[in-house]
Amino acid sequence: MKKFIVLLAVVYFPTLVAAQTPSAHSAPTELGLPFIRNYSPKEYGAHAQNWTIAQDSRGVMYFGNGIGVVEYDGVSWRLIQFPNCLYALCPPLSYAHNNLRFAYSASSFEDASRLQFQTWLEGFDESRKAGSNWNDKTEKEYTNLPEGDYQFRVRAKNIYEHESQEAVYAFTILPPWYRTWWAYGGYAVIFGLLVFAADRVQRRRLLKKRTRVRGISRSQIARRGGGSARKNG
Repeated sequence: MKKFIVLLAVVYFPTLVAAQTPSAHSAPTELGLPFIRNYSPKEYGAHAQNWTIAQDSRGVMYFGNGIGVVEYDGVSWRLIQFPNCLYALCPPLSYAHNNLRFAYSASSFEDASRLQFQTWLEGFDESRKAGSNWNDKTEKEYTNLPEGDYQFRVRAKNIYEHESQEAVYAFTILPPWYRTWWAYGGYAVIFGLLVFAADRVQRRRLLKKRTRVRGISRSQIARRGGGSARKNG
C-alpha cells in the first residue's frame, strides 16, 4: 500500500473585498447590506492571494497577503512587505516520500459546487497542456516522482468563466542515498581501488611469468653448457 503526503493549496480569485461598516452615528432604523467593493491586485498593489482578514479598534483592515500584510484605512492601501520565505517553509522531501497528493480549494460566493480546476506539475509535466484539463476534482495524485525541483500549479474558474490567479507550491524531492553526490564519490573511490588492485595483480602475474621464463632460460643454458663440455671431453 502506497503512502501519500497530503499538501493543501488554496486558490483565490484576484479581488479583495472591503466593506463599509455602519458608524455609531447611523440611524438605528437603517436596514440593508453594507456597501461592498471589489479591489484588484493592481489597485491594492500586492499579490493576488490573500489568506486572512483582521480589523483593529480604529476600523483599519489588514489582509494577510502572499508577500506581506496589506493595510487599508478606508482611503488608501499600504503594503507591509515581508521577506520571501517560500522555500524556507518547504523543506525538501526524502525520496521515500515521493508519492504526493495535493488537495486544493477556492472561494466562490456563487455556486461553489460548479468551480473548475486546472493543475500542472512543472518539472514533471512537459507543459501546462500536459497537465489536467478543467474539471471539478479537488485532489491530484502523483506517484513515484523522481528526484528534482518541482512547482505544483493550480488555478480555478468560476461559473462566469473568470479564472483565478495561479497558486504555486514549490518543493524538492531529494535523490535516494545511492544517487547522491557522496555516493557517486564513493563509487569513484571504489572503482579507483579496484583498478589499482587489478593493476597490482596483473603486475605480479607478469613479474612471476618473467621470473619463470628467466629461470627456464638459465636452466636451458646450463644444460647446453654441460652437454658441450662432455663432448669436448
